Amino acid sequence: MKNSEFTIEFPYNGAVLNKHHGSETAKRLKIPVKGKGAPNTEIDISGIKSFCADGAFDANIELKERFNIIKASSGNEQQNLTAVWDKKSFKRYNFFIDDNIFCLTEIYKKSYKSIFESFYLAKLKEFNTRYGTKFVLNIFFRNDHEPFDLSQFSDKYKPEWEANADWLKLTFHAFSEFPSRPYSDHFPEKLPGHYALVKEQILRFAGERTFCPPSIIHYYEVSSPASLKYLKDNGTTALSVRYFPEAAEKALTNIIYEQESGLFIMPTDFFCNLCTVEQIKDLLEELISKPWKDTINIGTHEQYCYPFYAKYIPDHFERMETALRMVTEKGYKPVFFHEGLLGNCNL
Repeated sequence: MKNSEFTIEFPYNGAVLNKHHGSETAKRLKIPVKGKGAPNTEIDISGIKSFCADGAFDANIELKERFNIIKASSGNEQQNLTAVWDKKSFKRYNFFIDDNIFCLTEIYKKSYKSIFESFYLAKLKEFNTRYGTKFVLNIFFRNDHEPFDLSQFSDKYKPEWEANADWLKLTFHAFSEFPSRPYSDHFPEKLPGHYALVKEQILRFAGERTFCPPSIIHYYEVSSPASLKYLKDNGTTALSVRYFPEAAEKALTNIIYEQESGLFIMPTDFFCNLCTVEQIKDLLEELISKPWKDTINIGTHEQYCYPFYAKYIPDHFERMETALRMVTEKGYKPVFFHEGLLGNCNL
């Protein structure tokens, strides 16, 4: 935050902070507030005085609530920023898969006795058994590649969906794959109606326990403030965004609370379908090397698992498993980001 008198460089406004950013007890997180100001001036940071002798200031303050307002003043100038305490934070990861509709089409066409006769869902179950991974499948209402929509999917599998809802969730992604950026460029006002349509079908054929609020929308963008409010009012607490502020990353922040929307925003750390096995290893080594980064957000897309898809990736499951194996070996726990504060329910 900047004005004519001083600049707060840490924490970033809306930053989600944990024990790695300061010192934590059961009752508070003590963090430094750092910045620059005019030489030989006094900065007041939430009642703590800091003298800016050489153009820089540093004051330790205590965060005692989940949401904390830090008030900084210098002379007649004042700045307020929000800091969020990720209390009792732990290393955790979220794994979501976008664009799901092929597996549902396959189960419908072949009238399987079990949803896990689908090779795709069977592989996810194998990963869950091996690594404990929790998956969120972001689904379309309509298949744009062949005639099928969710209204055709049988509810006979509902008990099976519900029995696996502790690790396998379904949620809204968009009406269909095309057009791209539907809720930004094409019909931003239709998100609530499409969301309700998809949710209605998920509840019908998979049960209430299987549905969860979405944490990413098709092609990220939601341009309508009313649609963002709709998402929040219907349980969304965090959204992946295409563009995450570079300044936030420099301030050791990978999750921001946006007061305007009331949502946490975060980047997707990588998509498995966009990276080779070696690139995934390198990316994860880099992410894990940041001690303050307790959350890792991993994504991929369903269609790259299917041999009939034009851009099929033969080693797609290997890429996914490489990521799952590495985060597990490094002590990251599988969570759903829609629960608690991005999977932290210790608050």
